[in-house]
Parts: sequence; structure tokens; C-alpha cells
Amino acid sequence: MKWPAAILSVCLITAAIALFLSTLPQWERFNLMNDNELAVFKENHSTRLSDENLVDKMTMLPLQLNIRRVDWNNSILSIDLGAPAGSTASRVYHDLYELSKFGLQNHTNVDQVLVRVMEASSVSRERNGLLLVSMDARKERVQGQEALKELSGQDVRQYLQSRYRITYTQKWKDVYAY
Repeated sequence: MKWPAAILSVCLITAAIALFLSTLPQWERFNLMNDNELAVFKENHSTRLSDENLVDKMTMLPLQLNIRRVDWNNSILSIDLGAPAGSTASRVYHDLYELSKFGLQNHTNVDQVLVRVMEASSVSRERNGLLLVSMDARKERVQGQEALKELSGQDVRQYLQSRYRITYTQKWKDVYAY
């Protein structure tokens, strides 16, 4: 008589454990994160840029130039990029577009994106290098959220110049035959 009771109790305990484990995935609905909690097991898709998520989001950008400095202050995102010797104008325009899209279209609290592209050659040992081009992109100039994946480098350049303030230095004009 003891064997059937032991087997029955083991089966009931096993069934209870299996039932408990099957409810674990549904707990995510009840475990809503508040704003101060850290997303460890739950991916946090924030549309707001902050000091806490700036580094993580910047490292996910598909940039072709080197990031030299990033500053986030009062809804203004400032970025300095380093263009190594031999960089093409299309690489620079690609990164300018990606940064403007990142700041102005992907985040609700960014009003302005300032980008400076500096020469990063081994000859230029200055702290910042020589300025090549700068961009001042403001949210009020964004018209629609067009996808530019099929556009060539020339089309991206025209898109940027038509919406944002792009300033070229004489060095840029000499190197990239503006």
C-alpha cells in the first residue's frame, strides 16, 4: 500500500512542477518595468535619448567613420567624426545621413544634431585634426521619414543639402573636388 501512495505523490509533485514551469513565460505580462528599472531580461526600445542609453545606441549605428566625441546636452546631440586618409565623400555623406536619421527620426527628444567631420590622418597630430565638413540638422527641417536605402551617394548628398545646413571647408573642396 505504501508504493502506490509514494508513486502517486511523486506524480502529483511532478505535474505541479510542470504546470508551474509552463506559466513562467506568461509572467512577462505581469512584470511591467517602470522607468527606473534596468532592462536586463527584457529589451527596452526607448524612443528617447538619455545619458543612460546614449553609448548603447551609438554603438549600434552602422557608421563607416570613427566616432571621436559625442555630447548630449539639452536636446542637442553633437558628434565629432574622424575621416581616415582615403575616405570617400560617399562614406561621409552616408554617416551624416545615418546620424541625422538616428537623432531626428528615431528619437522624440532630439531637436538638433550637430556633426563635425575632421581629418584623421597620421600627418595631422592636432587634437581635433582639420575640419572638413559640418552639418547642422534640425527637427523642424525633417519632412517625412523617407527611406533612402536605394539612393546613391549623390542622391544622399542632395537629400542632406536640401534639408540641413552643410558647411564645407576649403580642405574638403580641395580633397573631394566639391
